[in-house]
Amino acid sequence: MELLEHTLITGIDKMSQAKKISEEQLANRIYKENMKMMSSPEWVWDNLTLFGDVAAGDEKYKQIIVECITKLPFKVRERVLDNVTFIMLSEDILGHHFIMNSIKNSALAKRTKIGNLEICEHEIPIILLNFVSMKNKKKTKIISNIAHEIAHFILGHDSCRHTDRNLEKEADDLCQKWGFERAYKNYEQFGKKKKK
Repeated sequence: MELLEHTLITGIDKMSQAKKISEEQLANRIYKENMKMMSSPEWVWDNLTLFGDVAAGDEKYKQIIVECITKLPFKVRERVLDNVTFIMLSEDILGHHFIMNSIKNSALAKRTKIGNLEICEHEIPIILLNFVSMKNKKKTKIISNIAHEIAHFILGHDSCRHTDRNLEKEADDLCQKWGFERAYKNYEQFGKKKKK
């Protein structure tokens, strides 16, 4: 009788372990499928926040942004798509990133009480891209410029200090780590590091 009970309990334990393994395998498969889906250009396209003017609103430029973001490491791609707004420009600059402050009703925002009014402050990362200025550049160079601006965002660089050559080098170092070309070959055009 004890042997029978032991055999039954052991069998139930093995079935239970088999069930757990299959649940883990299922969860792993679902995770892999989600990763694959979230790495697709279609998914990036659908989750990209982008605004542009008529001159720069060409679909091919959006495709270039999507291609750049798709090549980013997964965690970086996720952070960029969750937080950054891209704006396509037609002014005479290649690109720039900055943080826009707005008053927004968001659970994630800092809350400030002014009298009876409670407001939320939220920083919105913006990356400006001027494809008109980049029209004569190779596609790989354009993608590197986009990755460079994303690197400034990921590194938490203050947009007002883009004349600091060390920040530009740091952004390019990160781009290179991600597998992109450096956006700049020479950093002499940028001012020296500002003293605090």
